[in-house]
Order: sequence, then C-alpha cells, then structure tokens
Amino acid sequence: MNKLKNALVTISNISFLLIFVAFFAGKYGFQQARTLQIVAWTTFAFVAVLEGFTASGKAKVFYLIMMLGVAVASLGILFKSMAWENYTQMLLIGGITSVVGSIIIFVVNKKADSLMFKALLIGVICFLLHQGTFL
Repeated sequence: MNKLKNALVTISNISFLLIFVAFFAGKYGFQQARTLQIVAWTTFAFVAVLEGFTASGKAKVFYLIMMLGVAVASLGILFKSMAWENYTQMLLIGGITSVVGSIIIFVVNKKADSLMFKALLIGVICFLLHQGTFL
C-alpha cells in the first residue's frame, strides 16, 4: 500500500507541474497547451480521488471528502480555463469542500501534510477564479 501511495503522490506532483507548464505555454502561444491542460487537470482530479481512498489514520473519511472536493475543484478549474459552461458550481463546491476538509483534518491530526497543502492551494485558486481575480 505504501508503494501505491508513493506512486500516486508522484503522479499527482507531475500532473501539478504539467498544469503550470501548460498555463505558461498557453500564455506564450504554444498550440498544444489546451490539450496539455485537459490531460493534466483530469489526471490530477483522478489521482486526487485515488489518494483520498488510500488515506489512513483518524481522519480517513475527511481525507476522502477533501480529495473528492479537490477533484471537483480541479474539473471546475479545467472548465473555467477552457471556457466551458457550468463551472461556477464546481468551483464553489470543490473549493469549499477542499478548504473545509483540510481545516478539519488539521484540527483532528494536529499536523499538516502535502495533501492538505494541495487542497488549500486548489481551494484558494477556486475562490480567486470565482471572484474573477485570478487568470
């Protein structure tokens, strides 16, 4: 199970890096940036759900809820960046779920981890996108 967790974290980190590469590539006119964004955000969302299922400890249910929120938020960000419809609810629900879940997990575990930081970052991006102050 530990090897699976490590593999999921590695895939998640690579897809998160690809998200930023695709963002900057799109700003500089790279034609395949949209495809790279779709692949990276979808991979990040899928791996987030798997990471939620492999979580262990006292707050296992909250990890699952938080990572489901991250997955919804990731797809909402993808929909927003591609100018597709129906992204507002996904940004709100995913952002709130990921931020509140990470706060609850921090209170229960009394320590922070990388999943919480990813969830907080995605949640803040969702709130900024919803307010129109980001991208």
